[in-house]
Amino acid sequence: MKKIWALVLVLALAFAGCDTTPEIIPDITGDNVIMMDIKSQIENNKMVKDDYSWVIWYLPILFLVVAWGWKEFFGKKKGE
Repeated sequence: MKKIWALVLVLALAFAGCDTTPEIIPDITGDNVIMMDIKSQIENNKMVKDDYSWVIWYLPILFLVVAWGWKEFFGKKKGE
């Protein structure tokens, strides 16, 4: 009987803690530095740089994935 009351209490607290009315929170933040730079370049009729240097940030992740794949598929000996 104590388990039932404990369950009822937990459910009551869960329902009391959950607000089912969605609330729209306005975004009051401004643009970040990159967006401000791009907007400035557009306003001043400068050429917006088309740069792929962001790819360099993904090279460590690519290295980890390839190392894991190599170990998983080629590094295991038969029978393991």
